Amino acid sequence: MKNKLVDRKSWWSIGILNVINNICLNIHFNRVEIVGQENLPKDGPFILISNHYSRWDPPLVQKVLEQRRSIYMASPNEMKGLQGAIIPGIGAFPAVASRAAYDFIANQFRKKEVLVVFPEGDVFRDGTTHPFKSGVARIALNCRATGTNIPIVPMAIRYVENGDNRVAKISIGKPVDVIDYVDEFRSAPTVTIKTLSNRLHREVCHLKVGLGLMHDKDTLYLGNPVREWIPRLQDQIGA
Repeated sequence: MKNKLVDRKSWWSIGILNVINNICLNIHFNRVEIVGQENLPKDGPFILISNHYSRWDPPLVQKVLEQRRSIYMASPNEMKGLQGAIIPGIGAFPAVASRAAYDFIANQFRKKEVLVVFPEGDVFRDGTTHPFKSGVARIALNCRATGTNIPIVPMAIRYVENGDNRVAKISIGKPVDVIDYVDEFRSAPTVTIKTLSNRLHREVCHLKVGLGLMHDKDTLYLGNPVREWIPRLQDQIGA
């Protein structure tokens, strides 16, 4: 298949990069606090979503997942240069608008792997959780409509710095099951995708507020816009 995506992970690349990852985290942070780790499914595929405030977010996600095999949806900018040459070794792949991307993700789900997505689409340092792109909802709903249940686990990250004391705080929420959205998705896919994307946005905002980040407090009571991640992906995969 033209432009077919290939999984470039290997046991040795994951092992080496995990060691380097933990060393870097231990050097940079005085401690990493994680709550809600019991909310991660014990086995089977799922989608892990998080706010995106810092380039330290992916290393922290890697720590949260420990030895779980996973793939990371990366922006085109993150797939350039030295970083772009290294991160495919831990499962990163470009967020491209194609059938090849969906086929790749579906294939990794069959291997019971985890898909990691930062739905804001980029790093934002203003403290606000920006509108989510719609790709996560599209993927989960299309999988559920074809008989594969892929729960979505929300997560929030906060960084606290006080002089030389640097702490990363992570809160993991309960999985979101998309089964309640399937019937509506069949009859009104565009509306359902927006509804689910807004639900996921609120879940992450709720976790951030729980960590003491109050920028998103008001958005918990408002409807939030979503942005297209993969334009008209349902047309490409027959949804």
